[in-house]
Amino acid sequence: MAFGAINAAKEEGLRIPEDISIIGYDDLEMCRYFTPRLTTIRQNTELIGEQAANILIDAIDKKIARTSVIVPVELIIRDSCKSLI
Repeated sequence: MAFGAINAAKEEGLRIPEDISIIGYDDLEMCRYFTPRLTTIRQNTELIGEQAANILIDAIDKKIARTSVIVPVELIIRDSCKSLI
């Protein structure tokens, strides 16, 4: 979605990040090579998988079911967002 937004913004003559900032999610490999390099949120997919497995095992064992787990994310700053600092 973010790559499409960047392309659409460029087609409208907008400059990234001078006119509009765009941020993505998932930190795909191509984020580093796209122009401008995409600022993104990186999530720990291994930890998400572990937590999902634990919730499933607890549900199978009829233990107290957890309804939500907070998994920390990391902001990867690249070129598609303008700093306000």
